[in-house]
Amino acid sequence: MKKLSILMTILFSVMFSSPSWSEWTKIEGNWYVDYDRIRNVDGYVYYWDLTEFPKPIKKYDKLQKLHLILSWTRYIQADCKLFRMRTLVANEHKTLKATDRPFQTDQYNDKFEYLIPNSSGEMILKRVCNHIK
Repeated sequence: MKKLSILMTILFSVMFSSPSWSEWTKIEGNWYVDYDRIRNVDGYVYYWDLTEFPKPIKKYDKLQKLHLILSWTRYIQADCKLFRMRTLVANEHKTLKATDRPFQTDQYNDKFEYLIPNSSGEMILKRVCNHIK
């Protein structure tokens, strides 16, 4: 039942909270978080973050057409007690601040990762966890 609850939370959060219409708050440098869409469900925190790239990332599609990626958004599941996270969905965008429809969307089911001390990921997770307290 708990897995079903988590799955439904993720599904509805992804379907009805498109990050392209988000209110992004700059954390530092090129990293942003959407504080309005942070959810606390069954001991986990779910949130969207955004990264803008200083230089476009070149990406080829299946037809070998070149695309320039300027930002990405990720839907993250975090555990603030153990201070770990994992990416559930990642969207690649051709515009800054992810104002377009995603060029590509990838879904993940990876294990949780512990963040490197003093990294941007750790800094973002600290802000998100402090926000829900």
